Amino acid sequence: MKGDVWEKGIEALRAEGRGEWFVGSQLQELLDPRVAEVFPGCRLFRMDSEFQGEAGGRIAIQRWFVLRPGDGQPYQLQRFDHVAALARRESVLLDTEEHVSRFAELALDCRSVQAAPQGWVVAGDEDERFLIRVDGEAHLVELVPA
Repeated sequence: MKGDVWEKGIEALRAEGRGEWFVGSQLQELLDPRVAEVFPGCRLFRMDSEFQGEAGGRIAIQRWFVLRPGDGQPYQLQRFDHVAALARRESVLLDTEEHVSRFAELALDCRSVQAAPQGWVVAGDEDERFLIRVDGEAHLVELVPA
């Protein structure tokens, strides 16, 4: 049964690399110890895609996805709505600056962490800031741009 979930998830990932603008995509599984720390049991994939831009040129993009064994659903890292859904489903513990830092760096590419009244503020490059609101048990309630 578990193999079926992985197959379903990998096929969903491959579908992310198809579309009328895509010239092609390559999918590669990566081994990153941070995934085991933040999202135990999940698998990390990188997708390199090339697509045709509206002006006729080609553009290359690189995206990272985490695949959950529980639902075979791919979650794109650095997309805060996907990251929030994944953190909720995995019940990620965000109780210390160290835990928040690992989560924010892997999932959001944010390296600065500050405690806030209702949780944490994390920041990355290019003025990206997010407020991570947590409940009384230090699990994600809301992830919003700050």
